Amino acid sequence: MSEMEIPVLIVGAGPVGLLGAQLLGKRKIPTLIVEKHQRRLEAPKAHALNPRSLEICAAAGLPMDEIHAVATPTKEGRYVRIVETLAKGDIGSLLYERQDEAVRDVTRWPLINIEQPKFEEVVERSVSALPSVEIRRGLEWLRCDQLGDTVISTLKDRASGNEVKVRSRYLIAADGAGSTVRDGVGIPMDGPEGLQSNMMIHFEADLRGLIGERPAILYFLFGPGPNGVLIAYDIGKTWVLMHPCRPDAKAEDFDDAICRKLILAVVGADVPDLNVKGVRPWVMSAQVARTYRSGNAFLA
Repeated sequence: MSEMEIPVLIVGAGPVGLLGAQLLGKRKIPTLIVEKHQRRLEAPKAHALNPRSLEICAAAGLPMDEIHAVATPTKEGRYVRIVETLAKGDIGSLLYERQDEAVRDVTRWPLINIEQPKFEEVVERSVSALPSVEIRRGLEWLRCDQLGDTVISTLKDRASGNEVKVRSRYLIAADGAGSTVRDGVGIPMDGPEGLQSNMMIHFEADLRGLIGERPAILYFLFGPGPNGVLIAYDIGKTWVLMHPCRPDAKAEDFDDAICRKLILAVVGADVPDLNVKGVRPWVMSAQVARTYRSGNAFLA
């Protein structure tokens, strides 16, 4: 069993963990980020950064030009449209959130739409250039003990199976809604656990010809066929269908043939270049942690 000692241990190399490390690294505070996955997940995941988040990014010294360079063009992410299928005309439409130039009277950084992995790539490049920050992938947080103002975390190296102990002054849990750290330090959640079960179907297709002059970031599907929502991260390539499903549904239940049938049904036209990239179940909930601190362990 190897041991490490660091002032701050961050669990999770998603946007929150990386941005936390950026803020700490700018202050030259030695920080270790551990992430259980060896590589970034391919699915585009979250799609929007609001003005306050972007203001924090700018204040943290992130390269804002790089962030905007990989974002969805404003003209393509400005609307939400309600449709039966993509091939049919709109039932209605509304602005997703104000992104026009007049917003700059209030903030320098109006909302943008951006695939979460693309945002993470930009932030990780910036974080990796900070000498006081180290990122280690393939380390899974298991548990911790708190002794005075020291947190002793036990992690598993997923490649070797060996355990690693990390002694830190502070532990920051940035490991998402299903936080292992939160559960490990005994912080309960309040609110309903399951409002809706969904299957995330990530696919690639160029639908620009079909969309024409009706771009949007979200297409809500209300019709006789499959319902749900289509997220257009990139109209010419990257899409996700959020398909409501049974609570006990598994990714294995949605093979390539079933996914293609669902996608073609909501598009309402043939998609010759369709490529199903992945499937993942998730549950919509409305919960909040009862507290955001337990000793020197913090939830972010």
